[in-house]
Amino acid sequence: MNTSTRIFINADLGEGCGADGDLFPLVDWANIACGGHAGDALSMQTACELALAHHVVVGAHPSYPDREGFGRRRPDIPLNRLLDELCRQVEAFEQVASRVGLTPAHIKPHGQLYNDAAVNPDVAELLVRLMERFPGRRLLALAGSPQVGWCRSAGVEVVEEAFPDRAYTREGRLVPRQFAHAMVRDPDQLKKQTLAMLNHTPFQSELGEPVVVKAHTLCVHGDIPQAVDNAKMIRTVVNSVARGQLI
Repeated sequence: MNTSTRIFINADLGEGCGADGDLFPLVDWANIACGGHAGDALSMQTACELALAHHVVVGAHPSYPDREGFGRRRPDIPLNRLLDELCRQVEAFEQVASRVGLTPAHIKPHGQLYNDAAVNPDVAELLVRLMERFPGRRLLALAGSPQVGWCRSAGVEVVEEAFPDRAYTREGRLVPRQFAHAMVRDPDQLKKQTLAMLNHTPFQSELGEPVVVKAHTLCVHGDIPQAVDNAKMIRTVVNSVARGQLI
């Protein structure tokens, strides 16, 4: 893990999107898909081997059971069954990681599960129960969301996360992926948003209003065509700021 940066970079990997080999050298933490929305035993092992080679910290990236919708649809199942499913996913990943010689450090929910937990106390409580099954792990959560306080009050160690490659609402939430403007595609805007997140200064929300996000980690999405270019840009900005350089 690169410890020279003030804020570290994470990425959602092992999702079969083809860029993992180029992304692992650019990130500090990897959130590995573990079967809910993508991934299987072989992809988890491959991702863990890449993480080991590049000294990247790993954690499970569980999802609603929705492979067809890539984890972006909420299933109609009882919460107790959903908890069992999430535990199964995390356990499957941790077994693979252990065989490769890695100790998982965190859990990051994927897709709709992540967004629901940010604002829905029942789903956030579900993740508290999940974290209780895996003591010592940290939970990645949307920076500034109600979930952060709920989970910390329950004794969960939370790492607040921001997304330089995503558009934000004026309330500091992520614009849903079904909207065409949900991703930041302009390199200049990506750079400006990364700098703003590092410096806790305002950047433009989807409607042009200022929003400030304070986070401990920045996420790079690995499931978009410009993922590697985005990761290179974000890494350059993070490292420059950490060294006190003007860019």
